Parts: sequence; C-alpha cells; structure tokens
Amino acid sequence: MRSWGKISHSSTISAQAGASKSSVKQRTVPLAECYAIHLEEEIFGFISHDFRTNLPKHYGLTLEDIRYFRVHEEADLSEEHGGTNQRILEKALEEGYGNERAGWPLEYCARVAVQMMTTFYDGIYRRYKQR
Repeated sequence: MRSWGKISHSSTISAQAGASKSSVKQRTVPLAECYAIHLEEEIFGFISHDFRTNLPKHYGLTLEDIRYFRVHEEADLSEEHGGTNQRILEKALEEGYGNERAGWPLEYCARVAVQMMTTFYDGIYRRYKQR
C-alpha cells in the first residue's frame, strides 16, 4: 500500500466536460467533494460479491449474466481502488481541503452515494417484482 503523505495539489480539481476540444468546459470541484461522492465504491464491491455468488445459484444466471458484478467485485475490493476514496477523503480533511461549494456540503455528497445504492436496489426490485 502506498503512503499518501501530504496532498500536494490544490484544494480543487478541474474537470473537463464536453464532446470536443473546442467545446470543453472547465469545472472546478473541491477535492473532498470528489471523494465524498464516491464512498459507495468499496461497499458496492461487497454487494457485487454477494450478487455474483448467489444469483447463479438461486436464479440460474450465467457467468455472462453476472459479468458486471464480477468486474465490480474485483475492482471495488482491490487495495488500489475500493477503499482509496475513503483514505483520500480522510487525508484531504486532515490537510484542510474540506472546502465546500454552496449546495454541496460533504454530508450531502455522502448521501448522494447512499442514494445511488438505494436507486440501484429499487431498480432491481421494480424489474423483478413484475415477474
């Protein structure tokens, strides 16, 4: 595992959005916000493991059917990826990079991560409730 040390970049990240170089728009997003909004990734790795092991057993899905969950289990539980968002967020807050944009407090960003998981489960429920 890497030592994170001090965060050496500014407290914001510039993200590009747009289809071509001529239409690229710059967005400046606080560092802590970027990582707070993705705290669900490690949790989703555990969920993906459960789905990958149980869907074929109980519902007859094929390996191809569950490919999505296999990929996310591997990625989201890896040391380099899954818990990284939490470690970077912790370090950013320790180093004083917890600035927030109006309307985007860190608590809200963390709730967005939880809401993404809720929406995922609600979609599965709606899809298979009809069967």
